[in-house]
Amino acid sequence: MRRSLLKKAAALTSALMLVLGVVGPVMAADMGQTGGDSALGGDSTTKISLVANGGLLTQNAPVDVDLGSIITSTTNQIVPGTASDYTVDEARGYNTTDEPGWSAVATFTDMTSDKGTIDVTNFTVTPQNLREYRNSQQVNVGSEDATLGSAVTLADSDDDGTSDSFTWLSAAKGHGIDRFKADLGLSLVVPANTPAGDYSSTVTITVS
Repeated sequence: MRRSLLKKAAALTSALMLVLGVVGPVMAADMGQTGGDSALGGDSTTKISLVANGGLLTQNAPVDVDLGSIITSTTNQIVPGTASDYTVDEARGYNTTDEPGWSAVATFTDMTSDKGTIDVTNFTVTPQNLREYRNSQQVNVGSEDATLGSAVTLADSDDDGTSDSFTWLSAAKGHGIDRFKADLGLSLVVPANTPAGDYSSTVTITVS
């Protein structure tokens, strides 16, 4: 009988060791004793990306300007007008440190018709009424954001019917990041005894 009891005890011990051999690793895994993605309560992160590509430096000219009509005369006549809402849009994506600045340069041609010519040197041009816009809302123009050029009576150094170029609006390095609008005030001297006709001139604006 003693031998029988010893055999039963040995069998029970073997069974118990087998159970521990199976359960032990499982318990160890549950208790964090093997590798896992993160510890309980640890942080995780997500990266959000965006590529902002630089836009363009652009300008937009206003609609054609009609100076109206006059009656020819034996004396000079002065005809005023305004070219409204020239626009410069600086959207190249520079910060103020890297912004190189820009200039808006203009030329005019003679007023011509099939009957005669009014020289371009008879134009006086006055840049005026500067406005600044950001996010489609008008904002106060800072003293260094952009600068209007001075009034100028046009010259034609080459005598080719096209005026010398002049800078009528500009922004210095580090400035001019926004949308700017301005007008060109015009004064045209129509000389005495100008032949009757339909006259026109072309204004060319270059922004760089």
